[in-house]
This record gives sequence, structure tokens and C-alpha cells, in this order.
Amino acid sequence: RNLLLVIFTIFIASSAFAQGDILKYGESGTDFNFFGQISSRTDGYAGGNVGISLNGVIDLRFTITTLSEAKYSPSITIHPLKQDRTGLPFCLSFIYSVVANDLSAISFDNNSSYGSVIFSNIELNQNKIIQPSFSIINQKNRYKHRLGLGPGLSYFYNFKTHETLKFEAVLLFSDATTFFGISIGVLFRNTK
Repeated sequence: RNLLLVIFTIFIASSAFAQGDILKYGESGTDFNFFGQISSRTDGYAGGNVGISLNGVIDLRFTITTLSEAKYSPSITIHPLKQDRTGLPFCLSFIYSVVANDLSAISFDNNSSYGSVIFSNIELNQNKIIQPSFSIINQKNRYKHRLGLGPGLSYFYNFKTHETLKFEAVLLFSDATTFFGISIGVLFRNTK
């Protein structure tokens, strides 16, 4: 059971960088994502999340997933380095999340994870962007810490009506376990 929480926490943290990573500095938005994950040591699972991004710098997200039972995970992501603001060829994000078996049990004493993702937004044309990334995530519970790391690749399609469709694939390695996950989501940009 603890292994399932570890797997869930590591994967959620690696895939939670969803809206502020594509928004430009000063843009805000709301997104919805659905995802699935398999690993080399346990059964797969599926879930969904909703998030908001404030000025493309701070993301707040809430995730629900199903393993053998539902899990809940609030998270916060901060994007201090953004390509459009710094002129650098990459972006950097930091995340913190907790996981609980029920909503009343969410606390900082639960299984939690924190980490960072470095990524680059590569414009293929006005509507299409690919985003290679690399995640480093540390998951902790009462008994031990587990480090997870691995690459990801996202594809974004920007519609003229200010929505963005996102496809993402993540490969993550932690201890002797390999995780593979995919997600699809839609970002609704706030327009002024």
C-alpha cells in the first residue's frame, strides 16, 4: 500500500506542471487534464485534475486518481524562470504536493513530494509547440525518501480561440521501478 502511494506521489509530481509552463509571463488560465500511468511493479491507474495559473508564475492544482481506492492531491507550482521573460533557452519550475486517502486527511505530514522540472518551449509554428523536459522529484513518507527522475515530452496545439490542447508523455525512474504515463488536457487562457 505504501508503494502505491509512493508511485502515485512521484508520478503526480512529475506530471503536474501543466499550465504555467506554457503560459507567457502575465497570462492566466484554467486547465483540465486526464492521465493514465503504468509501472514495472504495480497495476496502472487513471485520474484527472483541475488547475489555475496566476500570471503564468504560480499554479494551484487539485488531482483525484484511482488506484484500488481514490487518492487526493493538492499541489502548488512556481515558475521562476520563463523563456519569454528571461531570454534563456529553457524554463525552470518547482513543485510541492501532498497525497491523502481522503479529503479530511490532507496535511503536510502525509506522503508528499517536491522537485523541479527544466524544460524548453520550442515553437514549430504559430500554433504548435513541443516541450522536452527533465524532472527530478523527491517523494517522502514517514519511513523514507525516494528520488525519481526522467524525461518527458509534451505537444501543445494553440487554437485561435485562446484554448490550448496538450498531450504529454513522461518516463520516470525511481529505485528499481520504471513509470510511464500519458496525459491529455485543455488549457483555457483568460483573455482581457
